[in-house]
Amino acid sequence: MSTLCLITFVKKEGIIQEVAAPYSHEYNGVNERKNRTLKDMMNVFLISSSALDNLWGKVFLMAYFLQIRIPHRKI
Repeated sequence: MSTLCLITFVKKEGIIQEVAAPYSHEYNGVNERKNRTLKDMMNVFLISSSALDNLWGKVFLMAYFLQIRIPHRKI
């Protein structure tokens, strides 16, 4: 789908398109912090366990499941 078709579709459907500047984390700070926390957790797990680098996928899943189970203010 070309850009012109997309713009036409968006206007026709009444969708308000808000454009954010690329590579600006100010617009998605919560996601940036969450991703940074996951990356830091993965690094700590890999370094402290002396696991092989090719296990990063399983380590990521472990860090993700731990992160969603840790209590935070919204709960």
